[in-house]
Amino acid sequence: MMLHEKILNVKQKIKKMISDGNIYSYLKESWQLSWPMLAIMFFEFAISMTDIYIAGRLNKEIQAAVGIATQVYFFFIMIGYAITTGTVSIVSRLFSANEPLKFKQAIFTAVVSACVLGIVASVGGVLFSKSLLEFMNAPPEIAVYAEPLLEIYAVGLFCHLIYVTLNGILRSCRMMKLVMKIVFLSAILNIGLNILFVFYTPLGFRGLALSTTVSIMLSFIISSKKVYNLLEKTYSFSLSLLKSILKVGWPSAIIASSWQLASILIYFIIGSLPDSTEVIAATSSVVTALSDNTSTITTILSDNATSVGTTISNNTATIAAAAYATGLRIESAIYLPAFAFNMANVTIMGNLMGRKMYDEAYKSVLTTAFISVVINIILAVIVLLNAETLASMLSKEEAVVDEIIIYLYISMIAEPFIALNLAVAGGLTGAGDTRATMLYSVITVWIFRIPIAYFFGIVLQYGSVGIWFGLTIGFFVQAILTFRRLRSRKWIKEIL
Repeated sequence: MMLHEKILNVKQKIKKMISDGNIYSYLKESWQLSWPMLAIMFFEFAISMTDIYIAGRLNKEIQAAVGIATQVYFFFIMIGYAITTGTVSIVSRLFSANEPLKFKQAIFTAVVSACVLGIVASVGGVLFSKSLLEFMNAPPEIAVYAEPLLEIYAVGLFCHLIYVTLNGILRSCRMMKLVMKIVFLSAILNIGLNILFVFYTPLGFRGLALSTTVSIMLSFIISSKKVYNLLEKTYSFSLSLLKSILKVGWPSAIIASSWQLASILIYFIIGSLPDSTEVIAATSSVVTALSDNTSTITTILSDNATSVGTTISNNTATIAAAAYATGLRIESAIYLPAFAFNMANVTIMGNLMGRKMYDEAYKSVLTTAFISVVINIILAVIVLLNAETLASMLSKEEAVVDEIIIYLYISMIAEPFIALNLAVAGGLTGAGDTRATMLYSVITVWIFRIPIAYFFGIVLQYGSVGIWFGLTIGFFVQAILTFRRLRSRKWIKEIL
């Protein structure tokens, strides 16, 4: 089929959806579930930005340490995704299938399993955090701050991991507004305690981790009470339901763990950066190499190459690590709608699959994905136009600011593809088709992102610029593979 015929075919399908009057209902349902999730993502983003902002007011070493400690912390949290993802898919189906006993059994089974994994994660966090820092090749001036942060984070791992599963249960029951209120309370407490602990107590930078631990524990207590009410004193553990939960959830746990491990390896790559002289030369080489093919990218890079060459110091790795940690926080603002639509699609698809409304599920995911991509493009443009202002707000050191700007210019290229992948992957997860998304994620991370980032940044000695480009490339492949999987409709199957 020729390209223009494919375009006409897509146009006809869109016209049919509109003429059938279904598109409005898809938009309405998607928005009803998405806007509380968007608010939740915003509150969590506010927490993250407060951490990195306060760390940036202290020094670049603490700022980099917060980024590294957070990656290690969430690596352990990812253990719980095998339970949480499977729980959302299974519980959302049972919630709409009108099977009350099985519904309560699934909730109790998920909570007990999350408690067991919580113990594993907390013990692992205490025992292996220092080893992970060494594995990440964290510079000594960063590790000295990251290690005490991780020790405090490890204390709250047990509550945090169970809290993630509890939130998944509440979302599955369409209690998005309740989850939103709990996360809002947690965000306000976290931000307030951040300021109090860091600036008004002897804890100093350690207060960044302690405030997170305290706020998560409070949210855990509130969520536990709400989920307990759903059980209605039905405490029945089901091995068959656990198998169903793990069948859906283990690929998602692999995905999450894979991404977190990759994030840790990225800091290892950053820690292996050459000295400033090599980075300056490499930056000029990248600009020259790209000039024959991509004038837009050349302009972006050449505008910043001089400032990088002038301001970067001998601690190249520290500057790049601080810039990466900060750039990710800014980038996470753009992810907010995409993650909200991702989580909404898990619930929407799960509910519709439970009612065996497969065609409606497919169209709903497409509609949500379209909205997500449009919003993401708008936000990416806003960030590009205000990159310097945003970077200056979050760091007081000129070299770090310059590196953040370069990171943002490069990473924004992939944002629409990230939004498409997240929205569609959420739908596939809700349908229980997590093995395909796992395969695509592993391909993206371990065949494209990490090897290319290392090859460009270290082997070819293009420095941080090479790393940022390498990290961006894989997203294009993942979005295409995930979208093709949705269109194939191979996800239409029963898992219960």
